[in-house]
Amino acid sequence: MKEAWAALDNRLKRNEKLKESIILDMMRSKTRKLLNKVITLEIIYVVVAFLVMSFCIFQIYRTYELAANIFLFFVVAVCFFHFFWGGFKIHGLMKINLSNNIGRNFYYMNRYTIQIKRERKIYTYYVLIPLTIMVIVSLSVIERYVWWLFFIVSLPVAYWSNLLYTLPHHKNVGLIFKSLDEIRELKEE
Repeated sequence: MKEAWAALDNRLKRNEKLKESIILDMMRSKTRKLLNKVITLEIIYVVVAFLVMSFCIFQIYRTYELAANIFLFFVVAVCFFHFFWGGFKIHGLMKINLSNNIGRNFYYMNRYTIQIKRERKIYTYYVLIPLTIMVIVSLSVIERYVWWLFFIVSLPVAYWSNLLYTLPHHKNVGLIFKSLDEIRELKEE
């Protein structure tokens, strides 16, 4: 009888460990999916920055109005910065390995959230405010209506892209932190 209870106890312990490993694998796959969403969104923004930068460089050679060229140089500079900054953020996110040290994963996610906060401040103070001033000043200088339309449309697009860029990040990053915390709790047990 004692041996039967010991065998049953061993089987229950193995089943419990198996259940924990299955739950841990499910949590890792959920976290990996969320992380892939964030990385994909970052890659899309880097590609869009590259395309916009290429288009603006092409337009600089076709445009002879000073205000339009200043605006285009400004956009090229912003896209150039975002291209490399986005690559830096993607590089940090790619270092997250869910099967290894959870502390390192928290470090990289915290670093990413700090980068997003810095990017938002930089974007607000060095992009949106100067862009608003440029649009106001250039509307009185530019003679062609096509450039007026371009300037007027670019300002709301810049504001909305900033807003649309950060909203999914906050949700997904919060969910990633929650999942990492749950993984850490499961590993500690």
